[in-house]
Amino acid sequence: MSKASCLKYVGGSHKWGKWFIPRKFASSNNYKYTDPNIENTDKAFEDIPDIDAHPEKYQLSAWDLEVMTNLKQEGWLGNENTY
Repeated sequence: MSKASCLKYVGGSHKWGKWFIPRKFASSNNYKYTDPNIENTDKAFEDIPDIDAHPEKYQLSAWDLEVMTNLKQEGWLGNENTY
């Protein structure tokens, strides 16, 4: 998988002191989030900023990804079942 199509990480975002509403990858819609311990979850969480529209404002990290399909390479025993 090329770096252009992989997940990007926003460096330093953990220091922003903000909580963001989780967003669905397929539709980019926010998940409906409720927490009985928080009085107003709509005010407690913010929308994720549009990072793709202004990537120059953020420290983005991404890399090419090579997917391994043979789990034995990682020391896994694998599935011994024969169906």
